[in-house]
Formats: sequence, structure tokens, C-alpha cells
Amino acid sequence: MKRLLPLSLPLTLVFIAPALVRAAAPSTPAAPLAATISAEILADTTAIMQGKPFTIAITLTTAPDWHIYWSNAGETGVATSFKWTRAQYPLEPLGFPIPSTFVQPGGAMAFGYTGKTTFVFGVVPPKATAAATGTFSVDVNWLACGKDPCVPGNATLKLIVPLTLQVEQSKEANTDVFDAAWAALPAGVPPNDLFAMAVPFAGKVPDR
Repeated sequence: MKRLLPLSLPLTLVFIAPALVRAAAPSTPAAPLAATISAEILADTTAIMQGKPFTIAITLTTAPDWHIYWSNAGETGVATSFKWTRAQYPLEPLGFPIPSTFVQPGGAMAFGYTGKTTFVFGVVPPKATAAATGTFSVDVNWLACGKDPCVPGNATLKLIVPLTLQVEQSKEANTDVFDAAWAALPAGVPPNDLFAMAVPFAGKVPDR
């Protein structure tokens, strides 16, 4: 009976080892955290008219408990950035919305946005062009932070707006998005179709 023991022990290990290998196999990977941000690009007009300024909006929407960063991220974080890879007409950023304050782990102070945030860019088409459409492409980069570790993300967005010579075909579009975007900008940033100028007066300030 004692001679059987050395033979029975290796046989037992042969059956146990496959079970251990199956238990160590990796599980299905979780959904990527970068999916916490959605991105959209819109214009405030149904059609472009030559020489008439219009506005493009880029809206980033975070999942609950997540945030992205302002142009000045603060003591930690990375600013949200926009790189236009194609802008058929001259384009100008019109400022970042007013940010919120976030206290990061360790007490670091940061500035950014949570929920739906819209960034606006003014566009001035030329007074004469042979193009039938205006095409715009932009690479958006952000750092999303929340309860889990921070996750960098990006999106490439493309917008094509038709060009028209008929006034009746150029109508306002996405007014709810742009009204909210203008309201979120710091005071002193006028809409793209207005001209603002500060004029100093000597003596009494006029009523108008």
C-alpha cells in the first residue's frame, strides 16, 4: 500500500491544474471610461450666406459625476482643446463658458464643466465664393475626471453647411443650444453678429 502513494499524488495534480487555469482566465472587459463624454457640432443657420457671419457650436456632455476642464484647468487637470483641421472660412473662438470649481483628491482646486457644455466659434464667410457648401472639421481633446481615475478622450467632428444666395433659405437653427451657450459666456462677449465698442466720455455720461 505504501508504494501506491507516490503514484496517486501526481494523478491528483493532473486533474486540479486545468481547473486552476480556467479560474484564472480574464473576464469580459468593462466598457471604456472614455464613453462618459459625448460630442456634437452644430451651426446656428440652415444655410450660409456670403459675407454674413454665423456661429458654430461644439457641445460636450459628461456623464453624471464626471467633469472636463476649463482653458485654465487650475492646480490639476488638462484644458479642453479644439484643433480645426479644416475651416473653409475664417473662424474665431468666442471664449470658454464660465466654469465651475472642483476640489480634486488631495485638496487641489480645478476649474471645469459637468453636464452639457457648449463652446462657440464665430465664422465670417467671404463676400464672394464659388463653393456650394462650407465644410469644417475639428479635433476635440479633453480629460474627463470623476469617481474613477481620470481618462483622456477625443473626438473628430465634421460639419457641412450649404451655401445659398436666397435670404429665405438662410434661417436660424438650433436656437435653444445657442441661447444657452451665449448665456453661459462671461459678460462682455457679444454674439457673433453684433459689434461692441467701449467709448470713454469726459464729464457727464450721456443717457444713451
